[in-house]
Amino acid sequence: MFAMGVSLTACFRSQLAPTPVIPADWKRIELSRYSVSVPPDVGNQTFDRTDSEIWHAENGTMKLACDYGGYSTDLQRYANQPEYRAEWFRIGGKEAKVETLHMSDGVAHWDRKNLTYVASAYFPAVLDDASAYLPEAVKARMKLTCKAYCVDSTAQETAKAILLSIQFK
Repeated sequence: MFAMGVSLTACFRSQLAPTPVIPADWKRIELSRYSVSVPPDVGNQTFDRTDSEIWHAENGTMKLACDYGGYSTDLQRYANQPEYRAEWFRIGGKEAKVETLHMSDGVAHWDRKNLTYVASAYFPAVLDDASAYLPEAVKARMKLTCKAYCVDSTAQETAKAILLSIQFK
């Protein structure tokens, strides 16, 4: 009986993500495996394909970084930080751990000192049938993490809307 309860709980770990309110002036960014909506002032987009597909963008209130590959991680290591919260949702048809937190002084990375409010979406399994040719060990490692480092809680809420807008191809 206990094992059955555990498996039922695992099946319902995530809930359908709330539909983000995307303003009409936001633009849709099409990346190779997914797309995302961002405010019109998000710029300085870069894309790197060294060993992962990494996309960066920013505006005056946040820096976004998305990593599609084998090295994506969640923010569990920051669970002791103020206002840490984690929820499981289905975003774009995939299960995602959405985390928010406020980093205390001294924890934020040197190039994000004033960006201590964080929102992240971690997708631990992103590959589908189109990737059937890949070995199972490779498929198990492919993940997507999108993190936004923000100046305040208002920008953090905007970042959450960006994360909830992710759609997979």
